[in-house]
Amino acid sequence: MATYYRLDPRDLQQSEATTIYRQFNVQVGTAEAKTITVSQACAAFTTAGATGTTLEGLLFAVTPTADDLDTLGELAWKLVGATDTDYVHGQRVVPNGPDELHLIKQAVAGTVATDSSDNTIAIKDTDDATVLATLTKTTVGTVSTWVATY
Repeated sequence: MATYYRLDPRDLQQSEATTIYRQFNVQVGTAEAKTITVSQACAAFTTAGATGTTLEGLLFAVTPTADDLDTLGELAWKLVGATDTDYVHGQRVVPNGPDELHLIKQAVAGTVATDSSDNTIAIKDTDDATVLATLTKTTVGTVSTWVATY
């Protein structure tokens, strides 16, 4: 049985709900079914809810569940097949994903107020009162779209 180690440096948002933001692709040693386990925050490998699919040849897609990403810190995956074991390391679970809209605040705004009851984000001016824009989130299937109104 061969063992392969793959470095995949990326940040994944803690408990991310949108499937496409959790999925990652990795080259594996052999195109075969894999049993997937996860190490969260450098702990021992445990059963993962993640699923894996061979895309083509040796390209394998891993789709973790939100529960697989519920602990902040380093993340490693162990994919065990009949003929090889693949380790994927270098990922981190972070409180805010790399594409978070809070970056707008740093560039142009005073505060950002979120309202989960109506899926909106209000971007306010530096006086913290004037609303510069409101972003409204809509989700169809696994695709979320933000629409700005000014």
